[in-house]
Amino acid sequence: MTTFTLPDSDDIQVSLVEGLSKEQLLEFPAFKNWLSTLRQHLSLQSNSPTHEFHSSPYTLRSIKIQSIDRFGSNRLGFIKFVADVQNSDGEKLPGSVFLRGASVGMLVVLTPDDAPEEKYVLLTVQPRVAAGSLRLVELPAGMVDGGTFAGSAAREIEEELGLKIPESELTNLTELAIPPPSSSSKDPQNENLPRAVFPSPGGCDEYIPIFMHEKRVPRETLNEWAGKLTGLRDEGEKITLKVVKLEDLWREGARDAKALSAWALWEGYDFFLSEPGSPTSQNPAKGEQAYQMDTILGTGNLFQPLCPAIQTVFQMTITSFGEWQVPDVKAREPNSPQLAQRYAVQLDG
Repeated sequence: MTTFTLPDSDDIQVSLVEGLSKEQLLEFPAFKNWLSTLRQHLSLQSNSPTHEFHSSPYTLRSIKIQSIDRFGSNRLGFIKFVADVQNSDGEKLPGSVFLRGASVGMLVVLTPDDAPEEKYVLLTVQPRVAAGSLRLVELPAGMVDGGTFAGSAAREIEEELGLKIPESELTNLTELAIPPPSSSSKDPQNENLPRAVFPSPGGCDEYIPIFMHEKRVPRETLNEWAGKLTGLRDEGEKITLKVVKLEDLWREGARDAKALSAWALWEGYDFFLSEPGSPTSQNPAKGEQAYQMDTILGTGNLFQPLCPAIQTVFQMTITSFGEWQVPDVKAREPNSPQLAQRYAVQLDG
């Protein structure tokens, strides 16, 4: 077993496995990103007296690589390792990591040209051996192999859905929802993490920005896409397209964290567009996109399933018994009287 001392460290030992060199590990983008992020967050402990771990900060002691997977061209793909992170009291943090890097998710919303009030979403159905399934329904997604996130999203849309979409026509929903980090190195809340969804942060570094694209298509095209076989067959992708109503996405994609995240982000995006006084709410091109929250919240059969997503996206709070109130989304400040009056909903009982 080969070991080396991590560069720019006091004495952090890294143990390698056969077939993996020091140079390959240190140049692996996912490892570089993970190490840089961890070091930045560990430094916050000592830089900020108000950090919860300031009195007994955690440090990275060692890294033990356990296994690696390579892709078809012998390119490094996945790494499994254990990071020893503990403080001076001997308290350890769970450190088993499956390292795979970033991915992108794509929410493609389609409107048939003969019914502008209808909206549909393209999902994929494909075998997922890790889940023990041969037909898992998911939001289209793919790994980031260099380039920009938007470029990766556009490429995956073309590979999996057969649609060519310019990067400029993609909207990054996660960046709209997550504010940029503070510039202060002493801010204990300065979680300088990617503005993306982490589907399994307890054991995996993967993060997924969710992109959205809206497109008008002929009704015939929608019918043609349903059940269409796509994917890169030479890479083992056997993908079948599934067309579902946007309003049914939370049911159809309930097993997929990407789909549920995209649905919640879409609800937030539409609410933002329809907010009174928002410049985009006056844009006729956006008019068809905006949900009327009054209708959604006031409709009995929709209210229950929508509550979890709306709570997540808008941090809805109970301000008095039997009343929901929606905070001002854009300003991220206490409720404006106009919003409180418009979106307060009286519950039965």
